Amino acid sequence: MATQLTNYQCPACTGPLHFDGASGKLVCDFCGSSYDTAEIEALYAEKEAAAETAAQNKQAPPPDSVWSENEAAGLRSYSCPSCGAELICDETTAATSCPYCGNPTVIAGQFSGMQRPELVLPFVLDKNAAKAALKKYYRGKRFLPNAFSSQNHIEEIKGVYVPFWLFDANASGSGLYEATTSSSHRNGDYVITTTKHYDVRRAGTTQFMGVPVDGSTKMPNGHMDAIEPYDYRAFQPFSTAYLPGYMADKYD
Repeated sequence: MATQLTNYQCPACTGPLHFDGASGKLVCDFCGSSYDTAEIEALYAEKEAAAETAAQNKQAPPPDSVWSENEAAGLRSYSCPSCGAELICDETTAATSCPYCGNPTVIAGQFSGMQRPELVLPFVLDKNAAKAALKKYYRGKRFLPNAFSSQNHIEEIKGVYVPFWLFDANASGSGLYEATTSSSHRNGDYVITTTKHYDVRRAGTTQFMGVPVDGSTKMPNGHMDAIEPYDYRAFQPFSTAYLPGYMADKYD
């Protein structure tokens, strides 16, 4: 299928929408309007279908001769729906922002078929809240390199949706061991040692539910393990309407 790009725009003023974790709604910074994700998703469903049909009827452009095969491997080129600028992304990028006009862009075609997640954990902190938490964490750390606490570095904070699989498993195990205990005591001129021999048998079963495993090679496993566990009570049915304003990857 064709890969279409979507800018979620405010129905009231056409300004760009972004997902606000605090309210759980899509918010417009220009006119202040806010919308439920289901409301915007329904509004854009017909528009995305029309865009897909138009893309299928359009002849594919010739390969870009500027990039060599090695340079172009793993890269995708798109046009920003807002300003027309060319966006260069890798093959797993599913949501980003235009470096020219700043509008958040969702590559909806990346989430088709088996690539489409079932659930999403929406962000609950916006960038300002994340910056405040990071500054608080840095406070009092005397040996922290200046590069970490500089304003420019903090401004680089970005929210990223990372693909995860959740695994359930039943595990069982058993063991058979030979064990001994020894004790000694003195009786006159003799030291008497008593040794007892045991057969030790142990067996058990346990159940694991919702074990998370990240599905992106770009995210270090140690970093992702450090922010577990996740609050599964906050799961929502997946919608691309949660993505504007953040970056997102599909699994690879």
